Amino acid sequence: MRAVLDEWDPSLRPTESEMETLLVQTLSVGGWPRIQEHSDEFQQTRDARRRNRIVAANWRVLSARHRDLRDGGGELLEAIADTARCA
Repeated sequence: MRAVLDEWDPSLRPTESEMETLLVQTLSVGGWPRIQEHSDEFQQTRDARRRNRIVAANWRVLSARHRDLRDGGGELLEAIADTARCA
């Protein structure tokens, strides 16, 4: 129990879907930080605005779909690493 509590980050909320869980797991395996995307309309609007600010700052945005993650996310992790190397 102590080990679980030591790793718990109260600023991270639980995932809201299987897709989000798969993405979090894939990013974790690849050594990348957790991100948060949402599925309801209000949250998607907020996410789109955030994504626009990210692009305006000359950052790149990559998309992850269920098929990108279901087999371990290798291609997605490779794309993330390629993008990071080009930055």
